[in-house]
Amino acid sequence: MIRALTFFAALLLCSAGINAQQLAKKKIAGSFKNKSLDLALFNLKIDYRLVFDYDKADTKGVVVNVYLSKMPLSEAMPLLLFDTGLGFSFEEPNRVTIFKQSAATEANTASL
Repeated sequence: MIRALTFFAALLLCSAGINAQQLAKKKIAGSFKNKSLDLALFNLKIDYRLVFDYDKADTKGVVVNVYLSKMPLSEAMPLLLFDTGLGFSFEEPNRVTIFKQSAATEANTASL
């Protein structure tokens, strides 16, 4: 019984990583010229059945200018959030968490 529970727990953990990887590879497209980040995220939510978790105060007044041409979400998110001071992470199964980056994180990202 304990072996079965251990196997089941390991299987769940493995599938969690796979789902996040699949989400990162999901291809999206969109043209956001002088659009609020909130509206761009809403459009992606509707078009691709994504869930975005973020603090509305972090995106207030943020305007984006980006064209995304059928690219993986892992490549699209940095373009969408470029120069906003925001970062992201992929969660289960179709959730993207957006957060305010610290100054240290921004400096490390810029040096890459």
